[in-house]
Amino acid sequence: MAYSSTNPPCLMTSGSFGGQSLRMWGYSSTHTLAAVAASSFFSNGHALGLKIGDGVYTVTLSTAGAFTDFGLGAVNAVTTGAGATVTYAATST
Repeated sequence: MAYSSTNPPCLMTSGSFGGQSLRMWGYSSTHTLAAVAASSFFSNGHALGLKIGDGVYTVTLSTAGAFTDFGLGAVNAVTTGAGATVTYAATST
């Protein structure tokens, strides 16, 4: 299942994060962490304002709404006018 811009990541912090002007985003869907880590998964990431170094907290839920896993990652690539890619350093199932 592909990313849908009708369920975008939400901005959890609006200003400086750790004094580095980095922000934290949250994303919840039925997508696996591997799917979310795919190149330019957030196809409208640039338009949303995702930038390299921003944190992304992702929660995966089953289609029935049960918790499946979560991951904490960072945006490692943003293509101007297009998508953003996240790399996960910490995950749990």
